[in-house]
Amino acid sequence: GLMGSGIAQVVAEAGLGVCVNDISSDLVNNAIKNINKRWESKLKKNKISEEDLSQLKKRLTGDEDIEKAVKDADMVIEAAVKK
Repeated sequence: GLMGSGIAQVVAEAGLGVCVNDISSDLVNNAIKNINKRWESKLKKNKISEEDLSQLKKRLTGDEDIEKAVKDADMVIEAAVKK
């Protein structure tokens, strides 16, 4: 969702590796796509460089398998919808 992808974006921008996890590969891919769009927008506005963008993209991965997503994690942040 928007909150989870926003958290992932900020963490990657802080210099840490991030693995986005969700219940389906479509949701994971959508989150990564939206983060990349926001970074591309920052690039167009000269807020980040091509090198920055390259490094950011290297820090961002995704997996719908929670065990794989957290296998090497030092920290896990959950952003879940509350009903």
